[in-house]
Amino acid sequence: PPKLLRNPTAAALSARVRAQTLSKSGIPTNDASVILGAALSDTGDIVTLTVTSAEADATNKLIGNYVQAFQDARRAVSAQSIQGGQEGLQEELGRLQSSRSAVESQLSQRIGLLPPVVNDPNVTSATEEPPAGEEEQQQAIPIIPPGTDSDTTLLLFERNALANRITYYTTMAGCE
Repeated sequence: PPKLLRNPTAAALSARVRAQTLSKSGIPTNDASVILGAALSDTGDIVTLTVTSAEADATNKLIGNYVQAFQDARRAVSAQSIQGGQEGLQEELGRLQSSRSAVESQLSQRIGLLPPVVNDPNVTSATEEPPAGEEEQQQAIPIIPPGTDSDTTLLLFERNALANRITYYTTMAGCE
């Protein structure tokens, strides 16, 4: 997530990472003799973590725990970002399902038995980018019973589009 790229040194120098590092090393969290440092390379792609303490044994123990605490902090940011994205997809999925139910209710009053939804073959590969040069394809055309008026036809198209968007968001949210 983009959040991981924003100021990784601040994460490394955070109170949470410091407390976890010292705690795992068996050192009181208020010990001021331990100095944790972090620097970002000029290109911004490497974070260098440093540990300074009065005892070599403590320093050796601190180094591994500092790296682990920093990795844990970055994993937590990533997990939060993923969870936020999943929640957004779930909200959109709920909105789409509610809209589909409302449209199907209207259709049931107009035509009774609803025709099957026509699945859009592009929805299954919706997470992939279309090959360069290929135009966007039209949406799948729903089954329209003979004699259907234009308003009902529009509702059938809307229902079909909603069903395919639900399939898309279900795939994106990993809800299959």
